[in-house]
Amino acid sequence: MIVASECSLRHLVFATDAWVRRAILGDPSPWDPLDLPRDEMPDTPGIPRDREARPSLDEILALRRDRMATVRAVVDGLPTSPWPAAPSPSRGPAGRRRKASRYASAC
Repeated sequence: MIVASECSLRHLVFATDAWVRRAILGDPSPWDPLDLPRDEMPDTPGIPRDREARPSLDEILALRRDRMATVRAVVDGLPTSPWPAAPSPSRGPAGRRRKASRYASAC
């Protein structure tokens, strides 16, 4: 029987591998055999889905800690100020802030 916390940790490892290791770091095949995609995801060649795997809690926690360290390294490598300063809000007559129209065009 898969314990809910083990299953959740395996899903988190899969999500980290998909979003951080593959999408951000460019690893074409970042998957660990213990990765567990969501149930609704169709079987995909090269992506593990071993629901019968029974890793120990220590084993899955070590894998999760490793992925957390990967995320931390990516975040630590980001520039401290990636965005230009926000412009000051527009002011209407008499210096009052204008309210955005709920009918304003998105264009």
